[in-house]
Amino acid sequence: MSHDDDTVAPHLNHLDDAYARFEQQEELRRSMQTLGGHGPDFWFIVYLGMSIAVAISYDHHHSIGYAIVHGVCNWFYVVFCWIFG
Repeated sequence: MSHDDDTVAPHLNHLDDAYARFEQQEELRRSMQTLGGHGPDFWFIVYLGMSIAVAISYDHHHSIGYAIVHGVCNWFYVVFCWIFG
């Protein structure tokens, strides 16, 4: 090896390590995006419904217990309150 090869080789190893870390991060991102077979938009809608249900329930009943139960019911409780007011 010449002098130039000795200075380039560590840089190539560094690039290989960086690429391997990038591939691991991309795999983690892809697995988190499809958590449970659903994309992030699905989970946003689920959590939005849960938040609305908890807010409505606590406003109506002033009870954390009911708020938790109605949060689990999610959009069903929101629609129920919308229909039956």
